[in-house]
Amino acid sequence: WRLHRAARAEPAPAPVPPPQPPPEPTEPTGEGKPFSIEQTASLPDLYPGEAPEPIPLRLENPNPVPISVTALRAAIAADPPGCPSAENFVITPSDASVTMPLAIPAESSVELPAQGISPPAIAMLELPVSQDACQGANLTIELEGEAVG
Repeated sequence: WRLHRAARAEPAPAPVPPPQPPPEPTEPTGEGKPFSIEQTASLPDLYPGEAPEPIPLRLENPNPVPISVTALRAAIAADPPGCPSAENFVITPSDASVTMPLAIPAESSVELPAQGISPPAIAMLELPVSQDACQGANLTIELEGEAVG
């Protein structure tokens, strides 16, 4: 978030008072702190062809103003040995968007699902080839998002 100040030029009064030191800033004047995204629980084991599993998440806003999360994505960080993630898994992003943002109050957190917003979800695809190399694989999921406020 950004704080913008606008000033309007006014004519100076007849007697001009002596200059005063500038006031101490009381609000942030630049970029706010980034919000955090944390996976709150482990996912159950994934099996080929089963329904997508929602990724349980908590989003935290450390800023003194509310924010609106407009995008929330997940991706597999690295392929497990012998198990190319792009071929074997699909991740559905959250439905948080500019038209349906997730509101997080100032200095607060929200766990998904909330406010009609779902978290990202992951599924293992059923392929006509052996997927034995994916059995027991550990997946590291990277999370990112965008917000305004």
